[in-house]
Amino acid sequence: MKVDFIILSLENVDIVQYCQICLAKAYDDNYKEPPSHEDLMSAIEIRGMKSHKKEKMKLCRITVDFDTDDIAIGGRIVKEFCTEIISGVDSGIVHLLKLYDPYLKACNKIYADEIFEIEMRLREALSFVFIDEYKRNYYNLLRDISIKPLDDNQTEQFQSQWENEFFYLLFSHYSRLNERKIPNKVTDLIQIVEQTTDYQSFRQMLTSKPIQNETYSDFLASLKTLVDPIEKLRNCIAHNRTIPQRIINDYETAKEELLEKIKDLFYVSDDHTLFWEDEAKEALQSAMQNADWQVNSVKFYDIHSDHYIESNSIDELRENLEALASDTATAYMPFESGEPVFTYDPQNDVETILEEYREQIEGLGWIL
Repeated sequence: MKVDFIILSLENVDIVQYCQICLAKAYDDNYKEPPSHEDLMSAIEIRGMKSHKKEKMKLCRITVDFDTDDIAIGGRIVKEFCTEIISGVDSGIVHLLKLYDPYLKACNKIYADEIFEIEMRLREALSFVFIDEYKRNYYNLLRDISIKPLDDNQTEQFQSQWENEFFYLLFSHYSRLNERKIPNKVTDLIQIVEQTTDYQSFRQMLTSKPIQNETYSDFLASLKTLVDPIEKLRNCIAHNRTIPQRIINDYETAKEELLEKIKDLFYVSDDHTLFWEDEAKEALQSAMQNADWQVNSVKFYDIHSDHYIESNSIDELRENLEALASDTATAYMPFESGEPVFTYDPQNDVETILEEYREQIEGLGWIL
């Protein structure tokens, strides 16, 4: 893959020869058998040169053909090549710019694909929140919010493209989605006054958060710290820049936390439990409540296999109950790409139900 550079050097520097030396060092650090001298010579192409006689310098446009399609290896060789070029003692190199870089393009595309998925998931979550909260005017969901979409009042366009206002926000807007719009027209103030009975209620209408649901409000508040690291990486991609490692690290942390919060928004109930965990607990309770307690064993009905499961020891009962709870939770759990989105450990729920039926269990002579 070919990478373009601009190099400013002293006029007596042999640019091609110096680039070959630096390229050889970069290859030596990454390959057991680096390219031959002939291959290195053909890898350097000068596309233009301008002399600065007065300053005794020359400005060169060059292209280097790096002999690999591997993004990781190629990116590493390019980086080491640039480091060698600019750090050589008495090299006569004054300035270096890296321009078209297919390795950078390929690397940034990976992150661009991730950003696409993250933003779509975020739009899904925000649309769900606002539609569920307002339950009307689905193309004017931001009517009480202080920010304004880039393409406002375009209901017909939104409908024709199956989109809404969240598709027309800047990334920085996401952190301000629960800031109430302050009225700037007399008619708006009159409308608020007509809806209130005293100063306190008037003040409350002006200062309260538009989204009142606590779960939704907490989610919107969390965006203030989570979208900024993602936006910084997104800006590097949008402007075709190399992404600093610090920004990548912050992005990875924020990405994982944001996706986790979006999952919780959809699947965690108001009492902070997951509904498939509740279903697993109910299945355990039903199994033990309707169990057939015999002299040396206990049978319970398994709704998944549609037959009775017999246990002849406490260990066997524990194992069968854990299987019942796991199967039930998995049956209600959301899936993506054929895999469950969450994990579930039935052990605590099983121990809780066993403790609840301790008397019957010990009546079988089993030690809990």
